[in-house]
Formats: sequence, structure tokens, C-alpha cells
Amino acid sequence: MSDEENKDPKAFQLKGATTGGIPGVKPPRPEDLPPEERFQLEPSNPELYGEFTDDDRQIARQTMERVTSFSSTDPQIFDEENALDWFQKKTVEGFRYWAQYTQYKIKFDDGSKTTYERQPLTKYQSDELLDLSAEIQGMREMDSDKVLSVTEVRKRQKALDKLKAAYYMKNVKTGKMMTPEELSHVADSTIIDSILEACFAITVAKWAEGKK
Repeated sequence: MSDEENKDPKAFQLKGATTGGIPGVKPPRPEDLPPEERFQLEPSNPELYGEFTDDDRQIARQTMERVTSFSSTDPQIFDEENALDWFQKKTVEGFRYWAQYTQYKIKFDDGSKTTYERQPLTKYQSDELLDLSAEIQGMREMDSDKVLSVTEVRKRQKALDKLKAAYYMKNVKTGKMMTPEELSHVADSTIIDSILEACFAITVAKWAEGKK
């Protein structure tokens, strides 16, 4: 038997390069690997995984060409106006959803639930909410036209939220309006904020239309 035939198939080869492997290293055979790694070199079972045919390769190639062609010839561009339109549309949809109800069952962080009924506003209440909202939007004090700091605007926003709850939300059982303490313990802030915004949107719409 020749020296070439006596060589260990797993031995490191100093010269030459093997097909499909690293120069100087013979690729392992399935029987050379531990059982837990042997599956990596064994042919896949067509009945289990299916065969990757030429048609599959063609479909994959066409899909990639279509994706890359779309990316290069028809790029997706962010348009601020479109984004604003989308947000405005969603906002209006949200207002319409909450405005269709006259009573709201609110859940608190202790697990209890209380039903509140939406109340119409008096002229004074309406003016107070509209004036506060104008100061927040314009970042200016109405009486003095003084520029408001971010902190001052935030304080006015918190005051506006409390007034909305106190003016719109009447406890069906007790007949009392929602207190700042109750507002601070609502379980889901997004729900109560959306409800109060919808109520205020109704007031603004009526004011814009000249209704009382």
C-alpha cells in the first residue's frame, strides 16, 4: 500500500488545495464528525424538506430582481404633508368614536370602575377651557401677551386636563364631577385623555359654528 493510501483522511495537508475547502485542509466527511454535527454534511431528506429545484432558484432570482428594481426606481419618500393628513384623519376618527357615547365606564388603578356621564358646558366653563387652550397653543398669556416658558405651558396643560374632567365627567351614582384625585388614578391615561379631548372637540366645534 502506498504512502498516499496510508494517510489519515483527517490529517492536515501541507501542500495543495482541496475542492470546495480551505487550501491545505481536506473537507471532513459525515463519518468523520461527531453524531451531533454529522447532519450538517449529510444530504437533506427531500421528503422532509423538499428539493430546491432550478424553478425555485429562478423564482428566487426574479423576486430579488423585482425587489431591487423597485428599490432603485421607485424609492419610498417621506412626505410631511401626507403624514399630517394621516394623523389628522386618525384624530378625527378618534373624536368621532368617543363622541358617540354619552356615558363612559372608567377603570381605576385599584381595579374599580365608575360610570361618568358627559355634561354640557356653561358659557363660563366653555370660555375658560377655550382661553386656556389658546394660551397653550400660542404659548402666550392672554392678558399680558407675555411669552410662556415650556414649564408654564405644561402647568396650563395640566390645569386644562383637570378642568375638562371637572366640567365634563359627572359621576352617575353620586352626581359629583370627577376630581383631580380621581383623574390621577385612572388606570389607562390614553383612554381618559382621548375621551376628554373628544368632549372638548365637541365644544370647539359648537363654538366654531356659533352654537350654544
